[in-house]
Amino acid sequence: MYFVFIPLIFNGQSVGEINFSTVETLEVVSWNLEYFPKNEQNTVDYVAAIINKLDADVIACQEISDQSAFNSLISKLNNYSGYYVQSTQGLAFLYNNHRVDVNQFYEIYTGSGYSGPFPRRPLVMDFNFQNKHFIVINNHLKCCGDGYLNISDSWDEETRRLIAMDLLKSHIDLHFPDKNVFVVGDYNDELTDPVGNNIFRNVLDDKENYLFADIGIATGNPSGWSYPGWPSHLDHILVTNELFSSLDDDASKIEALKLELVLGGGWDEYEENVSDHRPVALRLMLAENLGNDPLSASQFALKISPNPVSTGFSITISDDNSYGSIELRDLPGQVIASIPTNPGQTQYYFDASQFKAGCYIASYKSYGNPLITSSLFLKI
Repeated sequence: MYFVFIPLIFNGQSVGEINFSTVETLEVVSWNLEYFPKNEQNTVDYVAAIINKLDADVIACQEISDQSAFNSLISKLNNYSGYYVQSTQGLAFLYNNHRVDVNQFYEIYTGSGYSGPFPRRPLVMDFNFQNKHFIVINNHLKCCGDGYLNISDSWDEETRRLIAMDLLKSHIDLHFPDKNVFVVGDYNDELTDPVGNNIFRNVLDDKENYLFADIGIATGNPSGWSYPGWPSHLDHILVTNELFSSLDDDASKIEALKLELVLGGGWDEYEENVSDHRPVALRLMLAENLGNDPLSASQFALKISPNPVSTGFSITISDDNSYGSIELRDLPGQVIASIPTNPGQTQYYFDASQFKAGCYIASYKSYGNPLITSSLFLKI
């Protein structure tokens, strides 16, 4: 990847070209946006300009602290939708809605008993891309600590992160043993710690099933790390073995993107207006024999057209020959509309003229199948 600084003005911000994404590859990015928006509207404008130039398929965000600012960001992006609810405590997704078909979003380890390892509940995005099925689990693990594992203290910061990693691994082993899975986020710890204090040790030891795609960054020159201020490398992308062959393709690549190079003011400008973390971006040329066909329409199908929505829109669902219901909710979770669905009827029309501008969630539940699928739409 390379950067070229050619001033391109977006809402007053100059951003150069970012040559990373391609039309043939799947890009998954993890980006801690540090109390977004850290510099109010300036941050929204900077991040929008960067994302429009990066043009990645899926961006998993951490530290989104303002829902209205996140909605404003989405409105400035070309062909992107997003997902964020307050309960995720800063975790969010942005995705190119022309290339990515979302099946559902949901949280895991939501019970109060998991608040130690997961102060922010992992957020899962289930989607199809190029007729293949993928899972991305977005995380922001407990920060801080003294660098030493004290496994006799369940509230020791390193121990909390170790338990979190074991729980994530257990969830994948149980629910996604043969799926294409990415586990991304700000892990707040380094892959290269000695084994006795390494919170990733159980995952690192399972080399047949798991690989940190960014291990080369972690063991490389500090100038390429994701958190230059320390410096350290804290943001990681873990993949399951179904993706190993794709990772080995010459066209695949992973980097902590040095976005400060596309700004005229360098790191100082980037840190002041964007974040203290660089995004870690993975580009995958998917193997031709990649397994896991997309989930069938009979399992997950909820399409909204048009999206963004103006005055009215249609929701198309799969016909699973059972009764069900469609609910429309705002992001805080309040139901604003609900209608029953009938066997054989696949399309339903909604009048959106009374909706306020913003993001909403449409959910479909089939009573003949406990599955609930949802999709996000934007009212403009």
